Amino acid sequence: MKPAADSGIQCQPDRGLMLDRRALIGAGVALGAAAMVSPILRGGTIEPSGPIHVIITNGRIAESRRFAASLSANGAQVLDVQDGLTTIWLEHLTPLWRKSSGAAVGLTTRAVWDGLSQQAIGQFRKPRILGTHEIAGNGLPIGHIVDVPASSHAALMDGAMASAHWPERMAQAVNGCLANQRREFKTCRLGSAADHQQARARLVSWMIV
Repeated sequence: MKPAADSGIQCQPDRGLMLDRRALIGAGVALGAAAMVSPILRGGTIEPSGPIHVIITNGRIAESRRFAASLSANGAQVLDVQDGLTTIWLEHLTPLWRKSSGAAVGLTTRAVWDGLSQQAIGQFRKPRILGTHEIAGNGLPIGHIVDVPASSHAALMDGAMASAHWPERMAQAVNGCLANQRREFKTCRLGSAADHQQARARLVSWMIV
C-alpha cells in the first residue's frame, strides 16, 4: 500500500490556537462588529442547504482539508483554525448559534476540539466526539475508534477507513450522525488497537449541535 501523498500532519503541539479569554469576556461588544464582517450575518447570504453550517479545518493537515471538501458542497462555510480560534468563535460560531441551530463539524487535533467544545457548552450546545484517528508516519491510518449510528458501521468496514481515503468516508458518517438520536450511536474499533507511542498524530472528528 502506497503512503498517502501530502499528509501534512505535524507532531508538534498547536501554537496560536488558544481561545483568548479576555476577548471572549468582551464578546457582547465584539459581536456587534462581527455582524458587519461575518458572512453568516450579512443580508442576502444564501443559507447552507443542509444541517451543517460550519466546517472547522486545519489547512496544514491534508486529511482535515479533504474532510472539509467532502462536506462543503451544500454551502457550509469552511473556517481554518490558522486564522485563530478566538476569531472563529466570536465572528462565526456565536453569531451562528444566536441566529439558528446549524451544526459545526470538524476533523482537527484534540487541542482545537478542547478549546471549541468548552465554549460550546457555555452556549448550551452539545459537543460530541465521533471518531479518534491514529495516523502513522507514512500518513496512513493505524486505527480508528468511532462512535456513530450502528447503521453506518457497515459502510465504514469496506476497507476505505484503512486507506488514504478515510477522511472522505468519515465525512459521510459524520453527515449521517446529524439525523440520528443518541440511543442509535454505537462505538466500534476499526484497524489495529493502536499504541499511541507509534502514532505520528492523533486527530478527532466531531460535531457541535
